[in-house]
Amino acid sequence: MNTTDVNSKKIKLYEQLYQYYKEKIISGSFPPNSKLPSIRKCAQEFGVSKTTVETAYLQLATEGFVNIRPQSGYFVNLVDYSDLHSFDSTSIEAEIIQDTEWQSSNERSFFNFGLWQKYLKSVLCNSEKLIGYGHPQGEPELRDAVCEHLIKSREVYCKPESVVIGAGTQTLLHLLYSLCNRPNNVAIIGEQFMQGTAILEDHGANVFHYDQLPNDLNILSKNQIKLIYLFPSHMNNGSPLHIADRVRLLHYAADEAVTIVEDDYDSELLTGPIAPSLQGLDGGRNVVYLGTFSKLLLPGIRISFMVLPSHLTAVYKERMHLYNQTASKLEQLALSAFIKDGRLEQQIRKTKRRKKSQ
Repeated sequence: MNTTDVNSKKIKLYEQLYQYYKEKIISGSFPPNSKLPSIRKCAQEFGVSKTTVETAYLQLATEGFVNIRPQSGYFVNLVDYSDLHSFDSTSIEAEIIQDTEWQSSNERSFFNFGLWQKYLKSVLCNSEKLIGYGHPQGEPELRDAVCEHLIKSREVYCKPESVVIGAGTQTLLHLLYSLCNRPNNVAIIGEQFMQGTAILEDHGANVFHYDQLPNDLNILSKNQIKLIYLFPSHMNNGSPLHIADRVRLLHYAADEAVTIVEDDYDSELLTGPIAPSLQGLDGGRNVVYLGTFSKLLLPGIRISFMVLPSHLTAVYKERMHLYNQTASKLEQLALSAFIKDGRLEQQIRKTKRRKKSQ
């Protein structure tokens, strides 16, 4: 990385520095306990301000890649990054929007109904697309658009054939629990999720709740947990799950053949740069990624999605003929065009500006 690299990219300078050092740490170029260059030296080397360097270093410290030693500098933490998926995009802490119910009272004045109606009418004018039942897995156009969006915005390891569309997270959780062979014991870590708990208990599962990721993950083994449901962007009083905790959880899941469900229900509503997905860090091997568009667009547009790892995708393909699609085919096709035309990104920017001004 040189000065030309820094100035040629569109992302912010401190994000580029953060990403550069993060990749060096994960690759082992900066081994544990090694010291990062001083803020002044780094600023001189890359031709940026000391504030830019300090912001990048502080973000590394926030996510646990380094620790700050007063009067000494920034030192790399001891974390085993072996066998993890490498990623290229920026990942920094996101500030959680506390008012999660704002849309229920304000979406009428904020959401562009006229624009959405145009997309619906465009689909209606092409009536051939609406003939027949919807694809059980979701319309191919939407799955393709979802993949492009997730790869770009959340660093999700994603292919259209691994995406399943459904009318809401609860509907997808019903399906996912069956695909995972209905494990007897399930852990929900972090936020309370009453709807999810009810679904799992209705299926006969024993649900164990943990406020935070246990320091000793062996407690999960003792409780014979085979499915872990958590909210990595909302852990530790609203901060993203610490990188060291992410790594040890992924290693645990791989060693114990445990499936992790990452619920990323409102990542687009987080202000500031958004931390990368746990699923992307895992390379899509043991993590199911769940998301929804209802929070960003309208609650009435009940379109959610999940990205399955390869082994669960294979199971789903075998059983797909048994399932009906629950999301509106009309709205799926309208949403796919909405995303591909860049309207979703516009909506995200408008939402963030609105929340900052409140």
